[in-house]
Amino acid sequence: MGESILSLCTLFEEVEETMARLYEEMALTFAGDEEAAALFARLAREEAGHKLSVQLERRIMKQNPKMYDGRDICAEEVKCAIRLAKELKRDLRGIDLGEAVSRVIALEESGAEQHCKGASNQLPPALGRLLANLHAGDRAHREALEKFAEKRGFMRRDKARS
Repeated sequence: MGESILSLCTLFEEVEETMARLYEEMALTFAGDEEAAALFARLAREEAGHKLSVQLERRIMKQNPKMYDGRDICAEEVKCAIRLAKELKRDLRGIDLGEAVSRVIALEESGAEQHCKGASNQLPPALGRLLANLHAGDRAHREALEKFAEKRGFMRRDKARS
């Protein structure tokens, strides 16, 4: 089932908010590890910034609804990312740092925005650029997490993605 672009933006806001809350919780859960806590706190702030970008685009859409008429985008991947982030947040107290990092890397790698990338040609240019920026943010987060995981011995170099 498809979603309107406005609904999709609402879902993107939710996924960015959920990821911000997940990273905040990770910073608290692993507060005893200064390096990990600082990384997670930074990622939380960046996710909150991504949410603001989506909110701005959604406001523009509301003011110019005709620009976005007739679009129908599948958002199941976004909904799945939200569900997985909430599950990881719930599971944090029962897992170690290595598992938490591994799971959040997989989550960033799956990137809900990445899954919608194929729909970019159906989107107005401004929304396509927003998706590209969100995808770049996911990639940067994944790379930072992989670097941290490699440094800590959670993943081997040949397992890390570039």
